[in-house]
Amino acid sequence: MPDRRWGVVATVREPIDLVLAFACHHLDMGAEVTLFFDDPDDPAAAVLDGLDGVRVIRCDAAHWAALGWDRQPDIQTPRQNTNFRWAVAQGLADWLIHLDADEFLWAPEGVWHDVDAVGDADWLAVPPWERVLALGDTGLFAGAFRSTVEGGLADVYGDDARFLEPKGMAGYASAKPMVPAYMPHHVVTHRVMGPDGPRPRRRAEKMRILHFEGLTPTHWAVKQLRYAVQSERRILMRPARYAALREIIAAQDVRAAALERFDRTYRLSADTLATLSARGALHSVPFDIEGTVARHAPQVEFDATGARLDHALAPHLDELAAEVAARRGALLAVPAPG
Repeated sequence: MPDRRWGVVATVREPIDLVLAFACHHLDMGAEVTLFFDDPDDPAAAVLDGLDGVRVIRCDAAHWAALGWDRQPDIQTPRQNTNFRWAVAQGLADWLIHLDADEFLWAPEGVWHDVDAVGDADWLAVPPWERVLALGDTGLFAGAFRSTVEGGLADVYGDDARFLEPKGMAGYASAKPMVPAYMPHHVVTHRVMGPDGPRPRRRAEKMRILHFEGLTPTHWAVKQLRYAVQSERRILMRPARYAALREIIAAQDVRAAALERFDRTYRLSADTLATLSARGALHSVPFDIEGTVARHAPQVEFDATGARLDHALAPHLDELAAEVAARRGALLAVPAPG
């Protein structure tokens, strides 16, 4: 059989340490990596453009015009979906998946183990696991990963279970599509649609998306407050997650509330971790990201502690917290998703 190629596509606007780790991790797995830089002037684009196996595309006005938009879409999801559909239509690799920069594919049996089992289905559905931390864990990529919990959430998470409904994940629980090149159907964030509805899929047996939903408390808080200031235009989250966001918006100290919510959501007690483990919902994955970056980008300075990332994001967190506080009444008046 001739050599087959698979690729990872991402639309990114993140600090360089995260984008660098994302690219090098997937290069190490044998992927071809295509990075669409949301900010065409992002200095990280030039750094990543110098890595073998990485394709950099700057999303300037000409890029969006070529993809059929008169300007950059306001919401990130249409930007991501447009870029992914273009990559599939171009046949950048035989099989492709679009991930966020904080999502790292894991395939203990290799990618082709699951792809070859797709059979008559149109696409491979890759489920997520979500990173959680023990009380003493430090660093961008420390921790273990939780998977979904079917029922009895309060037995695991107590009062905070209401923010993790329905399956015990703070982020998303739905699989993401890995699809063959030139597939004619409509690819969106979590499914593939045909003219008559969803196309048939096969769930990956081994492969998972490792979702680092917030590499540090500051990184997570910035993301949540960005969602908050967009909520008057569109709410892109399920009710339980939006309830947690509204709690942050309503707080007297928005910045402190966002940071505290990270700890309540992701930094779990030993008892909670033990309960997850007993229910088969806690997973340990070997993750030597520093060694991976050193292999693929030895010339690039990399900080896996999170200090540089937090330093870069701290001004944004302060600005966003001030904006949320100033607009609190209007943001809380937005109807919650049903």
